[in-house]
Amino acid sequence: MKIIDSNTANELANNYLKNWDVVDNGKRLRKRVTFSDYNHAVRFLLAIEKKMTDMDHFIDVAMFYDEMMISLHTHDANALTKDDFKLAVFLDRKLADMDVE
Repeated sequence: MKIIDSNTANELANNYLKNWDVVDNGKRLRKRVTFSDYNHAVRFLLAIEKKMTDMDHFIDVAMFYDEMMISLHTHDANALTKDDFKLAVFLDRKLADMDVE
């Protein structure tokens, strides 16, 4: 498992992701999302569950009615890896499909 350094993580996030921040000294990706309502937020979680299970890679999430804070990092490495970026790209696509940024 190759760890992605902070500079590379920032470059990848800026070039390939939509509104993701690299935080915790380059160890985590974070994104805040606002949905139209609570049900829309829950539908998003249900829509991404299978992909996360297939990848065996899961988000950390805090949800507040229609807002969600999504965080990604590879737990085993306590750092960012390519799986975090692959999942972030997938999440961005799902959000776009739901007309959410």
